[in-house]
Amino acid sequence: MAKRFDFRLEKVLKLRQRQEEVREKEFSVRRFQLLKIEGDIQENRERLHSFIHENSRTEGTFTVLDIVAVDNYITRLEKTIEALESLRIRKEEEVHTVRQLLKEAKKARKVIENLKERELERHRAELNTEENRELDDVCQNIGRNREILTIEDMPCLLYTSPSPRDLST
Repeated sequence: MAKRFDFRLEKVLKLRQRQEEVREKEFSVRRFQLLKIEGDIQENRERLHSFIHENSRTEGTFTVLDIVAVDNYITRLEKTIEALESLRIRKEEEVHTVRQLLKEAKKARKVIENLKERELERHRAELNTEENRELDDVCQNIGRNREILTIEDMPCLLYTSPSPRDLST
């Protein structure tokens, strides 16, 4: 009966797979956060350009309070964009770090999977060798049985009744 393949590092492989999944989720979350920050930066830039464009076309008299309010709004948008840019840079570093950790986790899993594949191939080769030995034994037994049958049948073939010619001599 063929023995079942049992990979002794299966628990390690499962652990590595789980670690990789955790890293993938972490990478996805960080990448989503980065994309959100980039979207916020773009939105604030568009808002700033739109505001400046709208206020540059208007004519009329402005009070000091209007000018201060416009200037404060533009300054606030610029500071928000600067803060988001700084946050984006930090988030890019985080994404890069998590990407590296993910690559390492994939390599670690792949090493164990390759080891499992080699052991499985070795196991299959052993099974094939064992099956070939069993087939050889069966073939040898069949050959012996044929020889036995042939030998047992031969005396009958060797002993024949004398032909009439043999009797006349």
